[in-house]
Amino acid sequence: MNAISSLLTFLVCATLLAACKTAAVAEDTNTTPASLESAPQALSVPPAERCGSDTDRLRVLYTEGGNFLTAGDAAGAIRAFNTLDDEFACSAVPEIQDIVVEALNNKAYVQLELDSDVAGALTTLDDIIARYCQAPATVARLEGCVSTMANSVESHLIQGNTARALEIAHALQSSATDEKSRVLPFLIWLADPKTSTKPVLDGIAATSPEVEFNWRFAAIRKFYLPKLLKKQRNQAECFLTFYEQNHDERTLGQCLKRVK
Repeated sequence: MNAISSLLTFLVCATLLAACKTAAVAEDTNTTPASLESAPQALSVPPAERCGSDTDRLRVLYTEGGNFLTAGDAAGAIRAFNTLDDEFACSAVPEIQDIVVEALNNKAYVQLELDSDVAGALTTLDDIIARYCQAPATVARLEGCVSTMANSVESHLIQGNTARALEIAHALQSSATDEKSRVLPFLIWLADPKTSTKPVLDGIAATSPEVEFNWRFAAIRKFYLPKLLKKQRNQAECFLTFYEQNHDERTLGQCLKRVK
């Protein structure tokens, strides 16, 4: 599963939040109800009044969730990301909405990879799609929604919803980023591993080696690979090693040749 890369590099978040501040000030100037005009912007302000303006609070919650995730504290990460969603889901500022999408994607990652809660992860991913991905408003939102849907493919595979996983994967291929272009053919192959691995290898070969790749497949290894036949499982392990570790096509080819 893919955790949003900015989870561990908060400079991206900080850059977005700088834009949020500008957007929030403009929005408040034009649309703040009279009853809220005198409301202080301190952290003690109720969430409904703070929504869309207190980007310092947003940054704190996002960073807190990331720190808990890095420490392997699933409950703490989920709590922080849930609080962020509760307090900022009402924001109309596109940049803040983008960060809410990132936070919820990270929550789904925690649920699946750290908490082994496949059903919970799917509920979170479906929520993102319904609320934010019908008509993505920004490039960052589109990227976040592509990650959401790719993560949804993996989760449906684990739950045995092969048809739904394939439906989403095929729909995604036309809009996927380079990173997803690498992984989608693999997920499609996983749904029917009796088929040829050639489309997976072709997708890898067509992708620039400079592409940053940060996918992790702990849940696939734990829940899905044991269902496969030995040969298919060994082939899958070759690809997982490529995606997670060496990113070397020659080593991948050698590994696949050894599979019997």
